[in-house]
Amino acid sequence: MKRFLITTCVLCFFSSSVAIAESFPDVSENHENYKAIEYLKENGVIDGYEDGTFGPNILVNRAEAVKILVEGFGISYSGDFSEEFPDVNESDWFFEYVMAAKRDGILEGYQDGTFKPENTINLAEALKVVPMAGGISIPNNVSNDVFADVKSSDWFAKYALYSKNKNIVLADDEGMIYPSKDMTRADFAELIYRTMIVKENGGKEFPLHETWDYFQSGNLPFRVKYDDSWSVYDESNKVTFFKGNEDLYQFSGVRVYPDSGKVIVVLDNNSQRMTSEQYFANIKEAFVGANYTNFTLNEMPAFEVLYPELRRVDWYVYLEDGRVFAIYTEYGEGVLGFQLQQVIKSMLATWEYSVGEGTVIDNPEVNYENTGMTFSEKEELLSEIFENILIENQGNRIINSLGETIIIESDTIGVGTGVVDYYYSSELDYTLKYERASDLILDVREGRTSAF
Repeated sequence: MKRFLITTCVLCFFSSSVAIAESFPDVSENHENYKAIEYLKENGVIDGYEDGTFGPNILVNRAEAVKILVEGFGISYSGDFSEEFPDVNESDWFFEYVMAAKRDGILEGYQDGTFKPENTINLAEALKVVPMAGGISIPNNVSNDVFADVKSSDWFAKYALYSKNKNIVLADDEGMIYPSKDMTRADFAELIYRTMIVKENGGKEFPLHETWDYFQSGNLPFRVKYDDSWSVYDESNKVTFFKGNEDLYQFSGVRVYPDSGKVIVVLDNNSQRMTSEQYFANIKEAFVGANYTNFTLNEMPAFEVLYPELRRVDWYVYLEDGRVFAIYTEYGEGVLGFQLQQVIKSMLATWEYSVGEGTVIDNPEVNYENTGMTFSEKEELLSEIFENILIENQGNRIINSLGETIIIESDTIGVGTGVVDYYYSSELDYTLKYERASDLILDVREGRTSAF
């Protein structure tokens, strides 16, 4: 990745004029930061290079970061400033921005008194200066480690905690955010965008579902926005959304692992034809000791059963025809627990009664209609696969049980193993690493990959 070079086009990166709302040629609608970049462009916070591109992967230096913060949050940078950093001179294009930010306590120099405008800004620094530029008060108390790689004693811990609680920054599947990583233009735009949305919404957490597509069940009459890193199984009588604990090679959603979560939607025909009051009273009697809440969802009576200590929340939605949707949710208590909770909350916030054709809206490349193998059958098959890893003379039998598979790569230079094939099953969306000589499965990975 190239480091950003200070040229005349730096001045167009942070334009103060209102930009026309259109995509940059190098930021398509499928780009993960598209909405953030378009939002900032439409609001006159950023602009592209002279050739019309945005350069999402180019790194941001400290001078550029200060300019976007000052202009993005409407900080006054007019007035008489004196030189206070030996490497920030009045003739520099960023002089007023740096001095205004220093005046307002948004930034400080290094211990040697310099500002180092050409240094790239990393995530830890950005987590501090972005909310400060927005005039956001950050609580000082950090009693526990924030992320797997952010300790409570770290100088930026309180800023990381704020960003975590507001869904401004999310951890990877190992619970880490890599605070020392340099910020790209796209990453920095996302951070600014989410902070601005939180501020505009009176401090409410950033709605994760803003960038999600809808899933429309092909079997049950509902749709919901969801995080597409979760697996979806659309069966005749239920739909399961499942996020597995990758570090522990979780293969089934039957049990919740420390860093896994699930949402299960089923439809009860309510054969007893109970009224909503009767139905909810029956649920309350069945789950003694929970927290109960009556509410309305899409103008329909609904009932919530919450077990905070078990990290479970269930919703029951009473339809006009007397049937009842039950939505069961649960997540683990690991380092990703809070984040999984936020994802589930966002899914519940977008659930609605709807009849469709079984596709993901606005994403025609994804289709989760039934494929002939039920969720339970897939779980059983995956369980058998994992039980037979490194068991000789079982590999070919396992591969044949998968049905249609393809070899995506063969390694003929394996040290001490002989030829190794990588079989991919589209039905399971798993790749099996197979050694021919001993007829055994060496390992299994989710998705289509030969990176074992």
